[in-house]
Parts: sequence; C-alpha cells; structure tokens
Amino acid sequence: MTTETLAIPPTPPLQLSVEHLRILVSSLQEHALYMLDPDGIVISWNGGAQSIKHYRAEEVIGQHFAIFFTAEDRAAGHPQRALGIARAGGIMEEEGWRVRKDGSRFWASVVITAMHSPGGELIGFAKVTRDISARHTAELLFQVALDRTEAAERLLLLKNSELELRVLERTHELTIRSQDLLRSNTELRQFNYIASHDLQEPLRLISAFCGKLRESDQQQFTPDTLEDMRQVIHAAGRMKQLILDLLAFGSVQNRTGTFIMMSLDKAVIEARANLRVAIDESQAMIESSDLPTLTADYRLMVQLLQNLIGNALKYRGDRTPLITIQGRRHESSWEISVTDNGIGIAERHRKRVFELFKRLHRSDRYPGTGLGLALCKLIVDLHHGAIRIETPASGMGTSFVVTLPDRRLDEASIHS
Repeated sequence: MTTETLAIPPTPPLQLSVEHLRILVSSLQEHALYMLDPDGIVISWNGGAQSIKHYRAEEVIGQHFAIFFTAEDRAAGHPQRALGIARAGGIMEEEGWRVRKDGSRFWASVVITAMHSPGGELIGFAKVTRDISARHTAELLFQVALDRTEAAERLLLLKNSELELRVLERTHELTIRSQDLLRSNTELRQFNYIASHDLQEPLRLISAFCGKLRESDQQQFTPDTLEDMRQVIHAAGRMKQLILDLLAFGSVQNRTGTFIMMSLDKAVIEARANLRVAIDESQAMIESSDLPTLTADYRLMVQLLQNLIGNALKYRGDRTPLITIQGRRHESSWEISVTDNGIGIAERHRKRVFELFKRLHRSDRYPGTGLGLALCKLIVDLHHGAIRIETPASGMGTSFVVTLPDRRLDEASIHS
C-alpha cells in the first residue's frame, strides 16, 4: 500500500496579508473604517469614511476625531467620554448625531474598539461608523404615527366616556320625564273623574232648574229675564259638551292602542251610523271608494272618520253636503282623503285648526268646542301618521288628507 504525502500550501507572506486587508478596508464604501491613536488622533482613513464624512484622507489624518461630533457634544465632553468607555470596557457602541465636512448632520451607528499590543498596552482604537439616517427617519415617522394612534385611542376613550356620561344623563332625564308623565296621567285620570261626576252634576241641575222656571212661571218673568235663562241653559249645554269633548280627548291621549288588521269600509259604516241624525237632516250624500284593510286601532279610526265627516256636515254652508272618502296607495303608506263641498278653510288657518280650542267661527253660528280636529290630529299622531288640509280639484270645500303607514301587525305592536 503506497502512502501519499499531502502537499501543504505555503503560508502567504505577511506583507501580502496586510495588503489584502488594506484593499478590503478601502473597498468598503458604506462603512467609515479608520484608526485612532490612544489620544483620539486619526491615523488612517478609508474610502467609506470619505464617502460618508466628505473629508479626504490628507484633510483629516492628524486631526482629533472630535471634529466629527456636534458642537453640543464637544462642549459636553462626549468624544473623550466615548474613548474612556472603549478603553475601560474594550468597546463602545452608540447611535447619535455626527457632522460632515460641510456641517450637515447625519444619524450614525458608531462602534469604537480598543486595540492592544501583545503585551496588553493600548496602542489605539478602531472606529466603525455607518450612516443610518434613512432608518432613523423611518423610526421617527413610525413613532409619530404610533403617538398619533395612541392619541387617537385616548381621544376615542375620552369621547366614549363623554358619550356614556351623556347617555346616563339622558337616561336620568328620561326617567324623570317618565315619572312626570306618570304623575300627569294620574292627575289627568283624576281630572276625568272630577269632570265626569263633580262638574257635570251642577250643570245638569242649573239647566234643569232654569228649564222648569221657564216652563212653569213664564208669566212672572220679563222677556229679558226669560232670554237670560235661555242663555244660561245654552251656556250650560256648551259647558257640558266641552267636558264631554275633554273626556274624549283625554281617553284617546291615554290610550295605548289596540292594533289589529281592520277594514276602513267597516269603520266608515259605523261612523255614518253614529251620525245618522245629522246626515238625514242635511240630506248629505256620502261616497267611499278604494278604502284599504290596514293595521290600526279600530275604535280610534271610527272616531277619526266620525269627526271628519261630522266636520263636513257642520261646515256645509248653504249646499247639500257631498262628502267623498277615498283611499290611495302611496309608496309604503296609505292616503285617506275626506273631501267635502262646504265653506272651506283659508290656507292661513290650515295649521291653526288642529290646535286645542282654536275656532274660526262664532259659536252662535257654528256650535262646537274647538277640540274635534285636535282630536283627529292626536289619533293620527298615535298611529305615527300625518294629517294635512288641501283644496279639492273643484276649488270648493275642504279635503282632509290622512297618511297612515302600511305596516305589519308585529311592527304595529312594537310602535304602539
């Protein structure tokens, strides 16, 4: 068996290795690599150092490396402190502002390493500097964005806290209003009781007493006294009607609403039956068409139609009343119009007539208490609808147009 002797390559000369290292250091353009003597004097300079700091080698060799620091850092003794840290610990690393030849600043990553002889004596420092301004700017922008995000979060938390406080305050306010409403409803019920009992009874007695006096002892009274008695009886009758109307208004106002699928045709029939005497006396013609079946409170719909028809009968003027009740589909709602050929309502009064006790005519010409149309508006409001007055196409009379939402029974129960 033949044993081959492996060839061992010769060790390169020391001169060649140092030259290679010099070439390598000189070729690094993104790193400033240079040497300092133990006092901080620059003794070598590479191409990367010239590229970053803009000094040529002959301009900087022999200078103290403090020229690369800002005036503030030099005044604070930072260059000497950096060498002291490297001398004591072997290495110093930091990031901070450095200055180029033209005075412009850049953000640098710096490493200073202490160099020692084989015997341990400090012979100088190796210094590596990199320009990381782009990364530093990106970090600053990121920090700004982060700070803004945190500020936005704090603002959002503050707004949420304010909103929660406002909700609590609003809830408290609504609770107080609800309590006030319950108290008002209780007081209204007490008033209704008083009105239906304590107020009506004296009026009945006054009317009955005056009536008996007029019938039995007319010869004992002068015509003026008899007229006064008639006025008293008439006033008592008007007061009684006002009380009845107030009771009707209060009962509707306190009604929670019993919503069912109901036919308006049926409600019109019942309303006409309730007004049979007035219809017969005026010989009124009443026509209805295209009335829908919808979700509503049946009793309130009867009252609404009865009041509108009764209003047309009362303000008929000299004409034989012609009343038309018509339904029309309109998007997600129904429009119900009650049109007459009576004396009409001037446009300037069309909002006023829906207010409580607002009357446009003297009671001796057109009797009433001014609550009928206010009651109509209340009924429509309870159904989340609207009521308005228009002039008929004929130019005569009045057309009351009621808009009612077309909703399912479950929706009605939610809104009732």
